[in-house]
Amino acid sequence: MSKNLNVILIGIDTLRADHLGCYGYKRPTSPNIDELARRSLLFTQCFSQAPITAPSFMSIMTSRYPSYHGITDNCRPSGKEWVRMYVLDPAIPTLAEVLKRHGYKTAAFTGGGNVYGAMGFDRGFDYCSKGTKWGVNRFLPSDNLAAEEIFSWLKEVARD
Repeated sequence: MSKNLNVILIGIDTLRADHLGCYGYKRPTSPNIDELARRSLLFTQCFSQAPITAPSFMSIMTSRYPSYHGITDNCRPSGKEWVRMYVLDPAIPTLAEVLKRHGYKTAAFTGGGNVYGAMGFDRGFDYCSKGTKWGVNRFLPSDNLAAEEIFSWLKEVARD
C-alpha cells in the first residue's frame, strides 16, 4: 500500500458483539459504533484468547496466545491488597511498538485497571492515559474516559 492509513483499535471489555447493530442486532443499541463500522474495516471472525481482560488484551497487542506472551491472569490477592503478577517479556514486541517503528504516532486511552501499564500495556505508546486510580484494595475506574483528552491528542498530532 502506498499511503499510510490511520489505525484505531477500540477494545471494549465485556461487550457482546451479538448486541451491536453492525453485527446484526435489530435494536438501536450502538449507532456510533455501527457508523464507524460502516466506514471502516469490520472483522466478523474474531475469537477471544482468554475469558479475562489482561490475557485477552495482551493477545491483541502481541498477536500471541497467553501461554506465549505470559500474561495469564489479571491480578492476585496478596494479603490485604491486589497485586499484578505478570509482566510482558521485553523481547516480545507489541502492536504499538511495531506501528511506532513504522512512523505512526501512538496513544492509548484506557479506563480499565486490568490493562495496567506495568504489565507491559503501555509499551510503544507516545502517550498513555491510564484513566484509573488506585483504591484501597482494588482499581477504581475513572468516572469516564475524557473525550476532551482524546480529541486534544488527535489535534496535537494532526499538526505534525
